[in-house]
Amino acid sequence: MDQVKRPTCVTVIGWIWILGGGLALAATLVAIGLGAWIQTMPWVVVVQVSFTALCFVAGFFFLRLQPWARSLVEALTWAMLTLWIALLVYFLLATQFGFASGVEPLWVFVGLLVVVVYGVSLVIVLQYLRSGVVRRAFLPRSHRVRGVDPTGV
Repeated sequence: MDQVKRPTCVTVIGWIWILGGGLALAATLVAIGLGAWIQTMPWVVVVQVSFTALCFVAGFFFLRLQPWARSLVEALTWAMLTLWIALLVYFLLATQFGFASGVEPLWVFVGLLVVVVYGVSLVIVLQYLRSGVVRRAFLPRSHRVRGVDPTGV
């Protein structure tokens, strides 16, 4: 059998999305059970459950080297990075213009630190997703076996 070994970075990225999606879905379901958001913003629940389920499914099929899953994981990574950048801008504006009045500076610092760490992590994931190693892993089997690389990577 001519099976190609899955690169380690593909395994790590796939499990990040599976675990991240699963944990976020569990947290959302707990929040629903506690009655959070349901009364005031039910659409947030629908969006969050859909997004987290999509993350879980994308990670699962990413591990199975499905080409559409690589595209979906990359799109989800860009979406998450955009969200974290927006959160970073909010934190910076909150500290600059006093939106965070009454909030201890330590918590603002911790919030900024979390946003930067997640943002940098997502940039690293994007670099791997766009690398030649990952792209080759998602080529059709006939191209991988013969060494043909139509993507030029």
